[in-house]
Amino acid sequence: MNETLIKKSPTAKPSEIRLGAKEWVKLPELNLTLRAKVDTGAKTSSLHALNLRTFEQDQQLWVEFDTWVAPDEELIQLRLPVVTQRHVRSSNGVLQERLVIETWLHIGALQQKVQLTLADRSRMKYSMLLGRSAMRHPVIVEPSRSYIQSAPIHSSSDHPALAAHQPNSVR
Repeated sequence: MNETLIKKSPTAKPSEIRLGAKEWVKLPELNLTLRAKVDTGAKTSSLHALNLRTFEQDQQLWVEFDTWVAPDEELIQLRLPVVTQRHVRSSNGVLQERLVIETWLHIGALQQKVQLTLADRSRMKYSMLLGRSAMRHPVIVEPSRSYIQSAPIHSSSDHPALAAHQPNSVR
């Protein structure tokens, strides 16, 4: 999981990656572009998921679930391998066991593999929460600002490792 790429200008320094309290993120393997809440108080990142169903495929645990980019949009069904299961304390203090998936994350020029727990975020304003574990690269979060990074990169051909990956989604 140590895969991180930074696309930057020749004069940019790694310490110059800045995020606002909210950012546009792209999950290219899932064909999703959505707004995420950046939360340095949360260790894990989370993606909205409903109707979770696990199954075995090729001797590996997989999950099928529904998600959305925004609550007023149509549900999207995805199927992905489960990386692990993890105990996470929710925002209301309840300890939950959650399924974890792994996918590429793009925020502006930052591109890296991240693990996302799957949780019902239907009562939350954002369908994705970006926690500290997704900020392995040095990041400065400016809580008083939003959408500091430009729109995410839209082409998987911009990233050689992604060009060969086809989304495991049922859209």
